[in-house]
Amino acid sequence: MTVSPATVIAAPSASIATRQARVKDGRLQITLVCGRGSACHGTLSLTIRQRTVRTVHHHRKTDVKTIVLAHAAYSVAGGRSRSVTRRLTPGAQRLLATAAHDRLSVIASATVTAGHTARRAVVVTIAPHPRP
Repeated sequence: MTVSPATVIAAPSASIATRQARVKDGRLQITLVCGRGSACHGTLSLTIRQRTVRTVHHHRKTDVKTIVLAHAAYSVAGGRSRSVTRRLTPGAQRLLATAAHDRLSVIASATVTAGHTARRAVVVTIAPHPRP
């Protein structure tokens, strides 16, 4: 009796190609790349961890909150790349407007259904206004 080798199908994997994104009219673009093989479907989220310090009974207490700046579903064909455009939440737009040098370092997470999660730090800045 001969045993044929089993075919191994790799789980779909996506990666985030964008390192810097500019916000224009409250929107930003993130480029996703799907590995060869099957298509990638999942969710893309941009988050930031914000630390707050408060005093409780004369002791400083630090809390860390994760704030979602944008969230989107995506679909990319195997071996291809695609830009996903999302509008920032109103709270994220306020946070970016009050940030030092109009720039935030956020974590972009691309979760693939039945696959791996890709994470990358992305610097988000406000696009300059066009000169008249």
